[in-house]
Amino acid sequence: MKLKLCSRLSTTLTILLGVASGIGLALGALSAVSSATKVVEHRPEDNAVLPHVVIGLLVLGFIIGAMISTRSMRWFWWPIDASVGERFGRTFRSSRNSFSGLLRSVGAVILQAFMALLVFRMGFQATAGMASSFSVNAWGGPSAFGAFMAHGVDAVVCLIVACLALDRVLVPTNPSVRTDAGQGAGRPG
Repeated sequence: MKLKLCSRLSTTLTILLGVASGIGLALGALSAVSSATKVVEHRPEDNAVLPHVVIGLLVLGFIIGAMISTRSMRWFWWPIDASVGERFGRTFRSSRNSFSGLLRSVGAVILQAFMALLVFRMGFQATAGMASSFSVNAWGGPSAFGAFMAHGVDAVVCLIVACLALDRVLVPTNPSVRTDAGQGAGRPG
């Protein structure tokens, strides 16, 4: 089975999420440096390891299912794919002519900002988690790796939901084709 990785990327969306990640990495590093000397008491009841393991296994199953059903990994790049950038443009242009277009534009901006926040948060987590006081009572803690993985599972679940919602909010590439996510033109899959 040959997997397609991606077609082409949207410059604007790639820069947006790249900047969000970079800022998160930088601020996380500053946080790690400033809190490196703090001593925090470990409270095991705050770690929530078991729920994250279960959710992580469900997410892994979803990802494997998506790869098998689409025979592609294009869905992985979908949030920054050029077709999504084109759909953003089409959605913003529709806001000039209709109130529903305006609502779609506002919804699309909110969802994309949420995805940027998730990318920022994971960048922050990657570097701030190096300080032992940062992850000692975090979900998945007390290890930095466990905390990063638990927050990563949360971010992946939120990204999946946000992408599915964004797919419904953006104006389709071909308005006459409206099928389930992953099947139509310009859709993930």
